[in-house]
Amino acid sequence: MSSVEFCKHLKFDDKKDHARDSKIGSQGPPGVNGTTGTTGATGPQGPIGPNGTYGVNGAQGIQGPAGPPGITQLNDINTYLVNNETFAASPPYPIGEAVCDTGDYVINGGYVLTGSGGPTSDITVHRDRPITDPLVGSGWEILLIPADPTDLVRYIVSAICFDNPPLRP
Repeated sequence: MSSVEFCKHLKFDDKKDHARDSKIGSQGPPGVNGTTGTTGATGPQGPIGPNGTYGVNGAQGIQGPAGPPGITQLNDINTYLVNNETFAASPPYPIGEAVCDTGDYVINGGYVLTGSGGPTSDITVHRDRPITDPLVGSGWEILLIPADPTDLVRYIVSAICFDNPPLRP
């Protein structure tokens, strides 16, 4: 109380033991003969906190040199043509394949008929597609079958391949 006016209705002649009351605080209930009770058991240890930082993070290093430019166009330097002549004389007819070098990829392909024992209109195209086989590689395959099994069919299978580095000589 900071002013005397607030104390005028209080009695100061009471016989109460104010010294004993001040000992009661938060330590626990009073023991025998007004003494403080025993302290309780210690609680379990809490989890370990995260590591602190030791100083300031280092400055970012200088940027390294730029890498070589990538392929931006297909041309005679990074593409090549593979041809393979195939003869189909009787069943089972062979599949004509033109295969790119290992690590290179086929871009396109096709075939050119170079000879037939019968009319070319009697030849059925069973396969004309790219191949990507882990055992064979990447390339183009063709399967032509004549209507007459005794006819001879000759054709050249072609594949246009993308030359991944290292480039072929």
